[in-house]
Amino acid sequence: MKVSVIVPVFKVEAHIEACLQSIINQTYQDIELIVIDDKSPDNSNALAKELFVKNNYTKVKFLENAYNSGVSVSRNNGLAIATGDYILFVDSDDTIAPTMIGDMASLAMQHEVDIVVCDTLRVRADGSAEPEVWKASLTGLVDSATAIDAMLRFKEKSYIWNNLYRKSLFDDIKFVDNIYYEDVLIKPLLWKKARQLYFYPKPLYTYFERSGSITTRLGDLNKYLGIPDCCKAIEDAFARDTQASQAMRINMVLFLYTWIRNLTLTITSANMPYEVVKQPLEKYSSYLKLSNILKIGNGVDKRLPLFLLILKISPYLYWKRFSTQLLAK
Repeated sequence: MKVSVIVPVFKVEAHIEACLQSIINQTYQDIELIVIDDKSPDNSNALAKELFVKNNYTKVKFLENAYNSGVSVSRNNGLAIATGDYILFVDSDDTIAPTMIGDMASLAMQHEVDIVVCDTLRVRADGSAEPEVWKASLTGLVDSATAIDAMLRFKEKSYIWNNLYRKSLFDDIKFVDNIYYEDVLIKPLLWKKARQLYFYPKPLYTYFERSGSITTRLGDLNKYLGIPDCCKAIEDAFARDTQASQAMRINMVLFLYTWIRNLTLTITSANMPYEVVKQPLEKYSSYLKLSNILKIGNGVDKRLPLFLLILKISPYLYWKRFSTQLLAK
C-alpha cells in the first residue's frame, strides 16, 4: 500500500530540514513524497534538495507553483499528481515520528478503514510551556457518524495533518483557495464521506506552535471573506445527506455558528475602525439565518445566540459592542 506524503513549502528555511528528515527516516518504505514549492523567497527549496542528495533519497516529486498560491492550492496540486492509495499531509515546520506512516498504514490495511487518526504532540516553539499531548476522545474502530458527532461537539481537533486519508475521499472534495482555517472547512466533509475511521491513541505527529501563525494573529482580512460560503456548502452537504440525522444537522449548525462567532470576535478585537472590518462582518451577517440561531438556543453556550443575533441584526452594533478599540476607551 503506497502512501503519498504532501508537504507544501513556503518560508520555512529554519524548519524544512527537520520536517523532511523525519519523513526520510520513516520505517515504512512504500512512500511517495511530494514537495510543493509555493514560490518561497528564501532557501527552503534549495535546502530540501540538498537534504535529499545527502540522504540519497529518490522517492520524491518536486512541484513548483506558478506563483505564491497558498497552502490550499499547494495541497490540491499535490493531490493531482499523487499516486498513493492513502494521503498524509505534513506541514513543513512540523515533524512526524519514525513509525507514524508504518503504524497508520498497518491499521488502515488491517481494519480496512478510510481514515486513521493519531494523537498529536503540541510543542510551543518559544518554550513558554511544556509539550502537551492532544489526545483524541475516541479510540479504536469508529463509524463516521460517531466521529463527526465528536468533531461537532469540539471533542476532536479539526486539523488536517494527523489523519491518514484514503485518496479516493478527495475525488470530489478539494481544499478551498484563499481562506484561513481551510482544515476546519474540509475535515467535516471528509469524515462524513468516510465509512469508518480508526483512532490510534499514540502521539505520532508533532505540531510546533509558533508566534505569527494564524492561530496567534488576525492575518489578512480578505482571507476571511470566503469562509461563510464554505460554511454554507458544508451545511448544504449535510442537509442533502439522507443518512444525517436531524440532531447531527443541528450540531453542524452549532459547530459552524460557533466558528462564526469566534472568527468575528477575532476581527472585531483587532483594534480596527468599522470601515475596515465592515465587509467581512456584513458577509458573516448575511450568512446567518434567524431560524438556525433559534435552533441552537438550547446549546451549552447560552450566550452564543445573543452574539449571533446582534451580528445578524447589525454588524455595526456588533463591532461597537466588541471592538477592542472602543473597549479600551
